[in-house]
Amino acid sequence: MWLSYNLAVLVLRVQEVEAVSGRFIHAVILVTLLPSLSFARPTSAAVDPQDFFENRIRPVLVNRCFACHTDLKSGGLQLDSRERLLKGGNSGPAIVPGDPDQSLLIQVVSWTHARLRMPMGGEKLKEQEIADLRAWVKMGAPWAENGNLPPAAPKTKEFVVTPEQRSFWSFQPSHKPSLPEVRNKAWPKSPIDHFSPG
Repeated sequence: MWLSYNLAVLVLRVQEVEAVSGRFIHAVILVTLLPSLSFARPTSAAVDPQDFFENRIRPVLVNRCFACHTDLKSGGLQLDSRERLLKGGNSGPAIVPGDPDQSLLIQVVSWTHARLRMPMGGEKLKEQEIADLRAWVKMGAPWAENGNLPPAAPKTKEFVVTPEQRSFWSFQPSHKPSLPEVRNKAWPKSPIDHFSPG
């Protein structure tokens, strides 16, 4: 319906211009108006919310957010459940279901927040990923609880330096070495000169 309306408007505009000018203007207007005939993706209302979450949202969270916002709780925030998103972190709730403009998550991934930009130290999310997150929050941020979240990054063992490693030369405290003997006793002008052949 939207497409047929735009085509009708396009035809009317072209006919108006054709009456006034020649083919060149006709072509210019046609090329100018064609971008308005974009074939948009289906709206989130036409998509099952659970499928939308599983196919569009969970991959973004897993690939771009979970490294810092699961067990590490960077900023006090965990993004591995809807409840934790609603609870938020040190800066408050991450999402306001139904209101993407008030959702901190959307502000920080869009880089419109005054001081926070995510992913931290990484590239900005793709525009489609941001649009998907906005649509997800707008539809109430449904969460597929039955889906399996990937395991968090394995905890690494605490690094311990063994006594054998501690005996390596670079772990030894520095000390003032004794000065080596030189053949020509008049040559050294300072202690460092004892370490170069003279």
